[in-house]
Amino acid sequence: MLTDLLNSIYTRIAQLGQAIQGLKTSLDGLNQNIEQKISNLNEKLKEFSGEIETTKGKHIEVLKDIG
Repeated sequence: MLTDLLNSIYTRIAQLGQAIQGLKTSLDGLNQNIEQKISNLNEKLKEFSGEIETTKGKHIEVLKDIG
C-alpha cells in the first residue's frame, strides 16, 4: 500500500515535470515570437521616420517656393 502511494506520487511528479517542460517550450516559442515582432516593429519605425524626414523636407521646399 505504501509502495503504491509512493509510485503514485512519483508518477504525478513525473507528469508535472513533463507539463513544466512543455510550458517552458511554449514560453520559449512565445518569447522568440515577441522578439521577432519587436524587431519588425523597430524596423517599420525606422522606415516611417525616414519617410517623415523626406516628407518634411519636401514640405519645407514647397513652403520656400511659395514664400
